[in-house]
Amino acid sequence: TYPLLQNEREIVREKLLLATTDMLRCNTRAVELIEASLWHLALMSNPREVGSFSSRSFQCLPGLALFSNPAISIAPSYAIEEALLHEAVHSFLFFAEHPTARLLSDSGLGKIRSPWTGALLDLHTAAHALIIWLVLADYWTQRCLVTEIERSQEAYRFAMQRIEFIQAGFNSVNYKSFSTAIVGSVTSGPRYLINALINRCLLNKNV
Repeated sequence: TYPLLQNEREIVREKLLLATTDMLRCNTRAVELIEASLWHLALMSNPREVGSFSSRSFQCLPGLALFSNPAISIAPSYAIEEALLHEAVHSFLFFAEHPTARLLSDSGLGKIRSPWTGALLDLHTAAHALIIWLVLADYWTQRCLVTEIERSQEAYRFAMQRIEFIQAGFNSVNYKSFSTAIVGSVTSGPRYLINALINRCLLNKNV
């Protein structure tokens, strides 16, 4: 991986500004979570993933998110919005777990398949994933309402695509076993958070 070029940094700066401006109109609490949980953004160019934008967080470095190829044209500001919120939730959970709090009530050595990506995940990663998808379902539902009012067709189309993708995971045949395994493995605090998010998404008819 390589640092972004100057012109690429300018492109990403504009995307970040647009993303946060749109998020403030839609959901100020999402922005507050990002500001509190994401302290550093590492922006890199990855030639091994040409034409692909991705983001990552690291349990050993809470507060840091790595964006790979954020300057490419197929990563619009809407994708940056989701990446910011996605990694902010990871960091929030990492901070909550550090140094003595536990997300899982046991060792969590088993693996379960994600209803969204199909990947096999350990229970710790799966718990993070469930919380993140619930948060994103709620966010994009609100975002869709705002973009519909503002009549921004491109933003509305992107929001609807994300909602459809997330709902497909909730509607998949293995979602119930996935969520049941996680709720049965996490400690009381995360279990309360997950159930509260599920209830909120039920009200919005996302789950």
